[in-house]
Amino acid sequence: NPGTYNISSLATVFNALYVAGGPNGVGSFRNIRVLRNNEVEVELDLYDFLLYANQTNNIRLRDQDVVQVLPFEQRVSIEGNVLRPAVYELKGRTTYSELLEMAGGFSINAYTHQIQIRRFTDTQKRIVTVPKELYADFTLMNGDIINVPEVLDRFENRVSIEGAVWRPGEFELKEGMTLSELIAAADGVRPDAFTSRGLINRVNEDLTFQQIAFNLEDVLRDPARFDVALQREDEVVIRGVRDLRDEAVVEVGGAVRESGVFVWMENMTLQDLILKSNGFRDSAALDRIEIYRRSSDFASTGRLVETISLELSADLSVTEQDLKLFRLQPYDVVYVFTQPDFRVQQFVTIEGEVRYPGRYAIKSQNEKISDLITRAGGLTGEAYLPGARINRLRSSIDRASVNYDFLGQDELLEVSTSEQSTRIGVQLDVALRNPSSPENLALREGDVIRVPKRVQTVRVLGAVMQEVEVRYVEGAGLSYYINRAGGYQGGALKKRSYVVYANGDIDRNRRFLGMNVVKPDIQPGAEIIVPFRPERDRMTAQETVALSSMIISTTTSLLFLIDRLSR
Repeated sequence: NPGTYNISSLATVFNALYVAGGPNGVGSFRNIRVLRNNEVEVELDLYDFLLYANQTNNIRLRDQDVVQVLPFEQRVSIEGNVLRPAVYELKGRTTYSELLEMAGGFSINAYTHQIQIRRFTDTQKRIVTVPKELYADFTLMNGDIINVPEVLDRFENRVSIEGAVWRPGEFELKEGMTLSELIAAADGVRPDAFTSRGLINRVNEDLTFQQIAFNLEDVLRDPARFDVALQREDEVVIRGVRDLRDEAVVEVGGAVRESGVFVWMENMTLQDLILKSNGFRDSAALDRIEIYRRSSDFASTGRLVETISLELSADLSVTEQDLKLFRLQPYDVVYVFTQPDFRVQQFVTIEGEVRYPGRYAIKSQNEKISDLITRAGGLTGEAYLPGARINRLRSSIDRASVNYDFLGQDELLEVSTSEQSTRIGVQLDVALRNPSSPENLALREGDVIRVPKRVQTVRVLGAVMQEVEVRYVEGAGLSYYINRAGGYQGGALKKRSYVVYANGDIDRNRRFLGMNVVKPDIQPGAEIIVPFRPERDRMTAQETVALSSMIISTTTSLLFLIDRLSR
């Protein structure tokens, strides 16, 4: 922002530069002058302040002083692994060492052996490689781009060991180091080490891989004869005995607090496994516990498993003579059955027009809707029985799970079971009048019975002129309510109209030989729904002409054939 500024009498050159926004894209940081009475009063180098906090030439300005920022003369860029990567302005002859000092020096992981500089010539670019010994003498040029790379991601003296040793990990490869010395550096092998065979994974000089096998027992017993000299990046693998076979486990399920798979241990008993699973559930049948054990005589008997039935007391006590029977073997599966007469409290909810709506516990498996309404004090005078309905959890409905992949996407939406509950319409007046009728459903856990208030309107929606609530008129048919909604829209499917009653039941026009013979009865609280005709792609003018031409041609051919046959 060049221009004339009113500043404090105590302002310095830096204050003026700050107010003016500093040097722009071509402005120099290292060649700034203060002109006083048309003469150069002082020259400033901002790098003295930015890099070394030196304000020697930051003089106090006077009235009519001019601060002149000249264009830069030389700039170079240094990128990569230095502490302050940036574009730096050079002043006079500058070596790479001096630039490196401006950039704060190398970062920890910088490759310092040599650098490559991309330099512009009069016609093209070139790459200049500078060894470390010439850093202090190599002169940079305007436009040079220096990139300081990282050191290689590899070690010059690393070996590693993993598996059945006490301290697996990476170690320093010392001069003449052998396999036995590496094992000693890892504090030796564990008692479970597999001593017959170990492996060394080696990277050759041409970066191909080689595997060297050794007998661990021989190496430890006679290293002078069987030891192996190590090389850089060798990986030593010593397996444990348990690593070479399946881990022995046992499993418990059923009426225990924490079912699961547990590691088998020597002398492990059924009681130990029950403790690992945090004990029995209240529903556990302690007189019905079974152990399923792998059969050892399948070849002769064809038996897959051996089943052992046991009983336990709540305190897990067992006699000494039965202790052997309760001792588990690897891969045993224990199942604790549930008491046949065990039941937890189950609840249903009744809402709406009953005297005492709320949450009730189901008294017996055979308790029905009429029983619950009696317990709720009966219906109020505002109860609308035709609108009664039940919301039942899908988990309470024992229905087979079916894979509907054979249906199209549009059809699949119609059988979606993503919702947790489903609505069931009931004829409550029939259920109360005749408790033994099929309408008087037995209650299930989570049922919500809703008895609404009396409704005085009928709703009309869909392909009608306006969706409305129409006052219910006794005896009025479907047409009366359609007319009150302004009639059908142009795209209405009149004959596919249907009625959803207040309890969720659905009725529609029933047709016989293309004629409407029975229209649905309209009741208070019902919804009349008129579907829209699905949109179809209309034929273009060209398609219409082509179809007409085909029909005319086919008709002409038929008439010609009939005429020939008639002769």
